[in-house]
Amino acid sequence: MRSIIEISLETAMRKSEILRIDLDLIEGQTLKIPIAKTEPRIIPLTKKALSLIKNAVFHDCRRNALTNFMKDKGLNVPETMKIAGHSDPRMLLRIYNNLQTHHVAKKLNS
Repeated sequence: MRSIIEISLETAMRKSEILRIDLDLIEGQTLKIPIAKTEPRIIPLTKKALSLIKNAVFHDCRRNALTNFMKDKGLNVPETMKIAGHSDPRMLLRIYNNLQTHHVAKKLNS
């Protein structure tokens, strides 16, 4: 939550805009906001704002949390799907599953 506040103070963006930030929409020192409360707009970014945005993309937090539930907590796919709200395991496994071979090896050897 702190990052959202810092980004807002640095850019004057709305919370809903910050939560929908897509790094692909950053061009140099600007950020395109295609879905805004009133109309699409382009936000000029300070160096600090750019740094905060590149390190605080909300969806990355979700992906990390879901991966950690599987990797660190040992939740299986159906359990993690329940938390994520997915009805199709392919979405969870394709996008959110950041498990690597050494994670599987560690589980086999514990």
